[in-house]
Amino acid sequence: MDILVFLIYGIIFAFWRRWFGGGFNVPYHWMENRFIQACTGIVLMIPVFLYDYLDWQNWLLAVLLSVYLYAQFWSRGHGACFDLGRGELDESIINRYNERWYHKVVDYIFDNMFQSSKEKYGFLYDFIYMSLRYTMPLVILGIINPKYLLIGLLISPIYAFMWTLSEKEPGLFAKLPSWLQSPTGISEFLAGFVFGFGIIALR
Repeated sequence: MDILVFLIYGIIFAFWRRWFGGGFNVPYHWMENRFIQACTGIVLMIPVFLYDYLDWQNWLLAVLLSVYLYAQFWSRGHGACFDLGRGELDESIINRYNERWYHKVVDYIFDNMFQSSKEKYGFLYDFIYMSLRYTMPLVILGIINPKYLLIGLLISPIYAFMWTLSEKEPGLFAKLPSWLQSPTGISEFLAGFVFGFGIIALR
């Protein structure tokens, strides 16, 4: 029975993530409202952290954790690195990398390992950057259970594999529903599933 609950939760979050990413042609204008999408995601997370429905302190903790995860895990942009080194690079893109402190870690690694800035902003740079982007917000849960960090660590491989698969086997994507016919679309869907499945399975 537990595995069924995990799967259902994962599927719900997969669809939520794709909706949050603007992947659906929604029938009502209000469904495009970011505030409504955010509140939906937060409400979906609250039950995960509720262990005693009659304890107001548990409710407070559940709400705070859910708001935190939305703000840090989901709402933080990943526009600079989501294509895993495949986009055109210009000053505005570099500035987007530098908006997040993760770039300092990745820059240090590349400056000391490769001794050349030519290697920056490519596949490996983006892979490490995205890994930090999605794993660091889970450190607070990792204190409770280190396995939570696996959720964040799986996001980069999902995007990397789907971008590569779309280049090697573009025909496969053409057979999918329109809202999944891009590496970003299907990656968002799978990332949402991993998150939903993971946080309920590890509670």
